Amino acid sequence: MPADRSAVRMRLLAALMLLFFPGNLRSRLVIFLATPISVVATFELLYIGGFTLNLMALVGLAPGVGIMAASSVVVLENFFRRQQGLG
Repeated sequence: MPADRSAVRMRLLAALMLLFFPGNLRSRLVIFLATPISVVATFELLYIGGFTLNLMALVGLAPGVGIMAASSVVVLENFFRRQQGLG
């Protein structure tokens, strides 16, 4: 399977997970806005620092976005658990 097809499938699966996992619309909005804002901020810092957008930068950015998406789901889950008085 070509890498571009795998990347598209990976993005779709991540988007579906983030779409259906959080309980309410506000949580989904936080997750969906945090990801593009952090990516834009990363590119801006690369530009300000005078770094080029090369393969190493992209390889570092890809797992960073995935880790941030997974962490945001964990944080939201913990927030709702504490809000309900279960933790």
